[in-house]
Amino acid sequence: EAMAGATGFLTAIYDGLTTPQQRQPVNITAYSKATGLPVSKTRTVSLESLLASMYSANPNLVNATMKYGDSAQAFFNYVVQ
Repeated sequence: EAMAGATGFLTAIYDGLTTPQQRQPVNITAYSKATGLPVSKTRTVSLESLLASMYSANPNLVNATMKYGDSAQAFFNYVVQ
């Protein structure tokens, strides 16, 4: 949900997201590339829920992405922080 007066290009900056963290909630805020100021409210979502909402017409893509994360977690014995 963009804030009033939000125009132009947006940019995404993140510290990284490992495959096991795909199901973990993260905070997302859109910022203006020009000003660096937030142009949206902060939302808490998981990559899984974000993909599901973006690709609802292709649930196989979402399922395959989640299975990849689960497999990587099991194979490498990742610990989600």
